[in-house]
Amino acid sequence: ERQILRTNLLVGKSLHGGAVGLGGKRIKVDVRRIRHRHGRGAPKHEHGTQHAFYLARFLRDRVSASVVSVLTVGPAHRVSGSIRPASDKSLTHRAVLLAAIANSPSHVSQPLLGEDCRATMRCVEAMGAKVEIGEDEITVHPATEWSSPQTDLDCGNSGTTMRLLAGLIASRPIEARLVGDASLSRRPMGRIAEPLRLMGATLEGDRPPIMVRGGALRGIAYTSPVASAQIKSCILLAGLRAQGVTQVTEPSLSRDHTERMLH
Repeated sequence: ERQILRTNLLVGKSLHGGAVGLGGKRIKVDVRRIRHRHGRGAPKHEHGTQHAFYLARFLRDRVSASVVSVLTVGPAHRVSGSIRPASDKSLTHRAVLLAAIANSPSHVSQPLLGEDCRATMRCVEAMGAKVEIGEDEITVHPATEWSSPQTDLDCGNSGTTMRLLAGLIASRPIEARLVGDASLSRRPMGRIAEPLRLMGATLEGDRPPIMVRGGALRGIAYTSPVASAQIKSCILLAGLRAQGVTQVTEPSLSRDHTERMLH
């Protein structure tokens, strides 16, 4: 309690029912309620210090004392061991999408099975693929031909799912409505809509939900206004079935996951 008291004396003495910053957060404080519940034994001296005392008693009950803990680390003679970092989300998305358009089943080892990547898996399944999730591997059985989904394709919070999938749908004689959660629905899709329209696809909506009607596309040489791996990948994936050459130029190099996996 003394540690918390000293901490809160530093955050200011003008705690008149306002807010106080603690651990990167702001906590609203009603001094009258704190005084009513914790006022017994409060020091009868300087006004701000008295409020700090009330706040200390309040935080003792509501906030873990770890906010003022100090960890001291000394030197080690040797550090040893092994660690495996989490798998890459961008690579997992692309592995699933490319496997879904392959001619035979594909095995993806050590994929990232987060919600974004699972959204991609659900979407390709809705168009005919089958995804088997194992302990440390997924197997993707592609459909002979993609078919229009019976319901909306829910991309969740994954912009990668929506943008890359739009390119694959645009190059096939199918149509699909792509939706997302509230956060994804605020993100712009106009930068993929423009090049796909130039290639011959029909897209409705520059923010989710977007309706994609695909068909026979023509290759284009497109200069992207921004360096974006998602925009570039969308166009390249659409270009896999387009007539002619598809070329994308960027103002600077973006991540090259798609190019490496296509190579």
